[in-house]
Amino acid sequence: MTRIVRDCHRASQVLESIRALFKGADLEAQPVDLNGIALGALDLLSGELKDHGVITHAELAPELPLVSGHGGQLQEVMLNLIRNAIDAMDSTTDRARVLRVTTEPDGREAIVVSVEDSGPGIDPQQLHSIFDAFVTTKPQGMGMGLAICRMIISRHEGQLAASADNKSGALFRFTLPIKSARGPRSLATSRIEKSEERNRPAQKQTPARSYGRPIRSHRRSRMHPVLLQKKVEEGAHLRQAQAVARG
Repeated sequence: MTRIVRDCHRASQVLESIRALFKGADLEAQPVDLNGIALGALDLLSGELKDHGVITHAELAPELPLVSGHGGQLQEVMLNLIRNAIDAMDSTTDRARVLRVTTEPDGREAIVVSVEDSGPGIDPQQLHSIFDAFVTTKPQGMGMGLAICRMIISRHEGQLAASADNKSGALFRFTLPIKSARGPRSLATSRIEKSEERNRPAQKQTPARSYGRPIRSHRRSRMHPVLLQKKVEEGAHLRQAQAVARG
């Protein structure tokens, strides 16, 4: 009973995150443990894995740094990739059905999560379109699962890719950047801030102060009345002298 309640709670969280994804809601990002996401997805699908005779190998790197994101959405990616692997291996009868889930650091800036199966693989000609909406290799598939997965990973500023040789199974890998934990933060916040910074008008620069000799003003300074009267009288005498000279 406890497990049923726990699984229902997890499923509810995933549905809320996916609903927020399509509504365009800007959920706050939280530190996410990708090892916990992988183990949680395997736990939720343990019954299906057992019913389909799938042998599971989880190869998780220890002490992985946390990533910033939405746990429910990232778990939906894992659930979808694992379910796809289970379906792909249903037709496998000549070898063991093996699911391998791995996590590993990609240098110091990213983490890679891989889901690999031993099914028939994917036609190489379909790899370029497998993530498009309404494209599916399943008889009853809607072609939305992988498109949603890529949308989620893209919104986490990561990448999702697939590879296969159409012989020995398929490999799906997504890479997420490692971000420094500076408290809860929205994934869209950084993009909004960058956009605002680009569109912000340049600030008017304040002229530097001059500490040298002051610049003289072109406006006429006021003169003392006595000096002004003297200048007027001198001007009058000068005009009289010029008139006499002309006469």
